Amino acid sequence: MGIVTVDKLENADKDADALDTFINGADTATVTTRKSKKYPTLANAVKQVIETGGFEPFATETALLASRPTITKKAAKALDTKKVWLWDGTQWNDTGLSEYDLAKRDINKVSQKVDTKLTIKYDFHSIENTPSFVVINEDLKVINTLAPNIVMDFHSDASESDLFFADENLKELKPQQEGSGLDVENIPNNEQGLGEPYVDNHYLKVSRKDYPNYYFNTSQSVITHADDVYAFYDNLMSQNPDYITKTTLGADTEGYPIYGYTFTPPPKLYWGGHTAESVQPPEIVITSGVHGAEKMGIIAGMSFFDNLVNYWNTEEYYDKLRFSCKFTIYPACNPYGIRSNTRGNVNGVDLNRNFDVNWDGAGSTDPSDVNYKGSAPFSEIETQLLATIPDLHPNANLFMDLHQQGEVYLFWFGTILDQTITTVVESLNDMTTYLYKHIKPESDLQQTLCRLAYNGEGTLARYFQLVKNKATILIEMSSSNHPMLTGKWVDARKVAEKSIVTVVKNFIKNV
Repeated sequence: MGIVTVDKLENADKDADALDTFINGADTATVTTRKSKKYPTLANAVKQVIETGGFEPFATETALLASRPTITKKAAKALDTKKVWLWDGTQWNDTGLSEYDLAKRDINKVSQKVDTKLTIKYDFHSIENTPSFVVINEDLKVINTLAPNIVMDFHSDASESDLFFADENLKELKPQQEGSGLDVENIPNNEQGLGEPYVDNHYLKVSRKDYPNYYFNTSQSVITHADDVYAFYDNLMSQNPDYITKTTLGADTEGYPIYGYTFTPPPKLYWGGHTAESVQPPEIVITSGVHGAEKMGIIAGMSFFDNLVNYWNTEEYYDKLRFSCKFTIYPACNPYGIRSNTRGNVNGVDLNRNFDVNWDGAGSTDPSDVNYKGSAPFSEIETQLLATIPDLHPNANLFMDLHQQGEVYLFWFGTILDQTITTVVESLNDMTTYLYKHIKPESDLQQTLCRLAYNGEGTLARYFQLVKNKATILIEMSSSNHPMLTGKWVDARKVAEKSIVTVVKNFIKNV
């Protein structure tokens, strides 16, 4: 006969107490055994079974799928998705028995039954006293008619559209009075008013609904100081700090900073034999404001980068540039000239005649001349700084210099190297087509709107090409005074911005 020790008696007493609590405890209580294990009371366990339908509840489906039961067969329920899962010993399997699954199954059954039992007929004729819709059952018995009667003549009713055009949000592109649709027979084939539909190369498009205020105001009122230019780009940068960065090229003769802004697309992943160099995006560097008074070029750059940042998903071709091309712009290369509205810097030197490339044949030696080239090549601090730009961007594929010219031509492009001639010719053709189609369709189609030229002696573009061997294109833009623009600043801004994106597009496709 075994000996009953005091410890055994005490353990038996504790076990009896735990059993009593388990059987008689409240439905919110738990039982702690003498081995410190915790279990719900019987009432609590029954309550949980009833509330969870017999499944162990998990707060999230993620937590459920991460658990690993110790028993072979177990059912559990995710409270966030309401799905019921079954453990088969190795993995969780969706049973398809959740409330959502069962409800969806029942709805599908009802829908299929309705589809097989009901037929809806439509009267496409014009009998006034006949119901347009009737609903019948499987025995062809009419169980409902729809009133008021609907009569629709699909042939000769001018108030009804044969076609309905909507955007991606199912909004009608052009609301009509009294319920009529879009008049497809009279859609213009060029841009008209803001937000209006037009047809371009057989595609239905809608012109832009609004433009920034600077599209409608004079250049002199838009930019009075280099700070106005920097404020514009600083604002873009503050809203896109991961996309845009700011650097200092240096300070001008008066000590005012010349900044650069770089727009870097998201990096691409690469592995295997690929390198960062093999997947790097095309890089384009732009300068503007070398001639301070030529503010059309400065504002054209602002328009381009505004579209790149804020309208890339609506303006044509910018979606490709936003994610596949790196840009840097030095928007105010002559801060004094911008502030004073002069061509030259504080010393009266035309910076675009001060570069050391055929300088003897450049500009004028007369200090009072607007084309005064300075006392010697690179005599000006600004020119010295600008000359370093190609070295700062050794991987750049293209450099562009933006200017404003007189009104003899609507715009013109300047380049020297063979690698950019094709781009310039294609861009001239594209821009001519754009001007005749969307700016002034009624113009004389045989007039000369633009020209192709060599870059002048002592200029930035010539220096970049012949000394630094960099592909460079000069764009000279017109103000609103050109006869084709009829004094409309908005058209002048559109043409200037379009010339930039057209050159970029045509160059990149040949890179």
